[in-house]
Amino acid sequence: MIDTKKIRNKHGFTLVEIIVVLVILAILAAVAIPSVLGYVDEAKKAGIIQEAHGIYEAAQIAATKCYATDEDEFKKQSIFKYNYTLPADFPYKKTTTNPVGRVSDSLMSYGQKEPDKYLSDSYSGASYIDKEIVKNVLHFLQSENKNSAIYKYKVQTDCLNGQSLNDYKPSKFNGFAINIFYNQQGKIEAINFARDNYMVTIYNGKLNCVKGGKSIKSIEKK
Repeated sequence: MIDTKKIRNKHGFTLVEIIVVLVILAILAAVAIPSVLGYVDEAKKAGIIQEAHGIYEAAQIAATKCYATDEDEFKKQSIFKYNYTLPADFPYKKTTTNPVGRVSDSLMSYGQKEPDKYLSDSYSGASYIDKEIVKNVLHFLQSENKNSAIYKYKVQTDCLNGQSLNDYKPSKFNGFAINIFYNQQGKIEAINFARDNYMVTIYNGKLNCVKGGKSIKSIEKK
């Protein structure tokens, strides 16, 4: 026989119970979502730092190769004409004062667009050192081919030169930026790598990563 009393005692959630559950879920979401977003942000930052290290190493390999191949020719290049200052948010002092060579997004973007022209031996608008650094860095980033590049220059651009990624419209549009500075001994002194509004600065092996940070400012020596 069916117990009708038990059936009558069975009922759904009341409105008050539903509201209590929703409030609890809202509280849990308010606590959990910022934590999850924080983990995502930290993971993104770690990935950008790792890529910056890779760019630094790729540039150093190219510079070392050029220096080792012909030290005298390396030092004769007229490209060592830039002085630079580190961004104010970089926690370490600059200890070098000699002028350096610079590779910026200008040659990177043109080299990606037309490598047969701008990265060829016949192109006189850049030193062979700059061209080798560009080739190696674009290769590391899997971006030497403009059609399949992970980092694709949508517009031609130049050096950030003290600005943040979002300060300079061409770089903001591209979504990333690279600056590289090297000395007459074939050493990469400093680099900037910016992506997702993070700015990584590496100077003499010391690294800083700042969201919305400024880049290295360089001045051509007269």
